[in-house]
Amino acid sequence: MASNIDFLEFVCSQLEGIGTIRHRKMFGEYMIYINEKPIVLICDNIAYIKKHPAIAEMMQEAETGFPYDGAKEHYILDVEHKHPFMEVISALEKVLPYPKMKGKKNNSRNNIHPFRELPNIGTQTEKEFIMAKEITNDKTNPSKRLTSQYKIHPLKEKDIPEMQNLFRTTVLNINIQHYTKEEVEDWASCGDDPARWKELLSHNQYIGAFDENDCLVGFSSMNKEGYLHSMFVHKDWQGKGVATQLLFEIETLAQQFNVTDITSEVSLTARPFFEKKGYKVIKSQKVKANKLKLTNFVMHKSLRKE
Repeated sequence: MASNIDFLEFVCSQLEGIGTIRHRKMFGEYMIYINEKPIVLICDNIAYIKKHPAIAEMMQEAETGFPYDGAKEHYILDVEHKHPFMEVISALEKVLPYPKMKGKKNNSRNNIHPFRELPNIGTQTEKEFIMAKEITNDKTNPSKRLTSQYKIHPLKEKDIPEMQNLFRTTVLNINIQHYTKEEVEDWASCGDDPARWKELLSHNQYIGAFDENDCLVGFSSMNKEGYLHSMFVHKDWQGKGVATQLLFEIETLAQQFNVTDITSEVSLTARPFFEKKGYKVIKSQKVKANKLKLTNFVMHKSLRKE
């Protein structure tokens, strides 16, 4: 018996407040990711988590089971009781690692996207690249073209101060259009810790758009599973094609990774832009930034050729 979407959404609702939540279909069942870590496996309408010493005491009376043939024994979560359930998940999220990013070999270097040979932005070389002056943005209509105005560089730890400044400035000055002063200040504070940026750089592909003076004017990121983690454009560069160029590059990267579906959690401010680019709203949700819960939208775009 395959799991149904109602049970999946119930489990996700029970997890609200613990961090960024998304789910992905896997082998006909579902994996729930919390802060980009695969934590809860849903099989046959049962929620499973890995056995781990960090939660052994809390789960000593829990039922156990095997989510699928050949799987190791897992704990079965009692998802009906939110408080103990959240304590277990919170403890597990702190100790489980991020999934490793894997690159695929390709001997045809002429067909390799510039990032294909750089599976981990946090450890890559100094190599940088500039997009072609003119690239086709719509294969169904070659007359629609995206003119490249900005240099696109992979981002590394040395770029963190500039990323922090851009993030904070954008949230406080642009997102204030759709969120309260308290909400944007809380959101902006999420970027204060450099260690958090290092962590994100290690587990996502980050790219930055730079102007002719090599100043960062926007950045975006994606992981190998097709989750578009971020898209921020400097307050002084809004409406100048930065986000469009970054999104084109990110979607090209997704195709090189054989990703057929892109998901993202999009703010009230960014929703119209993504809708114009073919993304559809799956649901509205409240997600905890630092201390406050803010409204955003889970959005999806299929890259499958029809």
